[in-house]
Amino acid sequence: MTLRQALDRLERDGRLVRRQGTGAFVGPRRLVGEIGELRGISEEIAAQIRTWQTLVLGVDEAQPPPAVRDALGVTPLAPAIRVRRVRYVDGEPFSLETSWLHPDRCRAVLTTDLT
Repeated sequence: MTLRQALDRLERDGRLVRRQGTGAFVGPRRLVGEIGELRGISEEIAAQIRTWQTLVLGVDEAQPPPAVRDALGVTPLAPAIRVRRVRYVDGEPFSLETSWLHPDRCRAVLTTDLT
């Protein structure tokens, strides 16, 4: 295999990024999952020896969208508990999450430190 072929392969695999006029650089690490394994994203990230952090943006009561209200089985005027978080992988933003919780079953979340 020639050097050019090796660089082409590294670029195809996402391990190398080429920029015309500036050179070739190590590409960003990608998350890789195994089909057939059932595990959560935090377990997947930990298995790849990456750092996983969560920033809780807020916990409050709010009117959920109709589909969420129906899924939770709450009445149309009842608020649900909303938890908003940003997840980081290796210090970079990875996901923005909004979780809706049943207001009667999860009330303790309102007074729990989720950090």
